[in-house]
Amino acid sequence: MIEVEYEVQDIFQELDEEIRKLLTLTHEIRIDVILDNDPEDKIKRALSLIEHIRSNLLRVRK
Repeated sequence: MIEVEYEVQDIFQELDEEIRKLLTLTHEIRIDVILDNDPEDKIKRALSLIEHIRSNLLRVRK
């Protein structure tokens, strides 16, 4: 039981870090759009992070 709690805590810690990275990327993409720069690479990284966040949320759900 304690092992499961640690695993869940680790997942939430990872989720916290990923969500912070995603927020940062979102702001960077917004700035790129305002400055008329191409944010394509940042968008790809953001989509990858979103998929990883989704995967971790599904692990917690189980």
